[in-house]
Amino acid sequence: NDEHVDEVFEYVKLNGQGLPVKTWWAAENHVSLRPKPDTSSDDWSIDCAGWPFLEDGWESCANIAGSRSYSFNSGRRSFNKIHYFQRRRWVRSVKSFRADGIAFHHPVDVDRDTRVKQEAARNAVGSQLDNQKADNT
Repeated sequence: NDEHVDEVFEYVKLNGQGLPVKTWWAAENHVSLRPKPDTSSDDWSIDCAGWPFLEDGWESCANIAGSRSYSFNSGRRSFNKIHYFQRRRWVRSVKSFRADGIAFHHPVDVDRDTRVKQEAARNAVGSQLDNQKADNT
């Protein structure tokens, strides 16, 4: 048997008063939606790497689909309570058993610059979808 790590990010969008207006679960890329995990079990924990700059695992950004310096792609995890977007990473270790030679795995991480370019492209698509939804309402 093998062990792998599951991860999911909890995202929150805040209004001008700092109150949540939208909450969703996704991959590291905010547009890749994921189901909410059962966080009531002891399997899941919050990744607080970056402490003391995080607040209970929360990191923040000024513009989720903006330039690298204003988004979660800045290269550092930090928290600023005036930012409209916040997220935290939930993780768990899972034992998997091979069946028919196939086992769950996470892809090998690409270099940071490639990952940033890929996320920027996905963010652009996400922004276009948000604009289309706004036009249809």
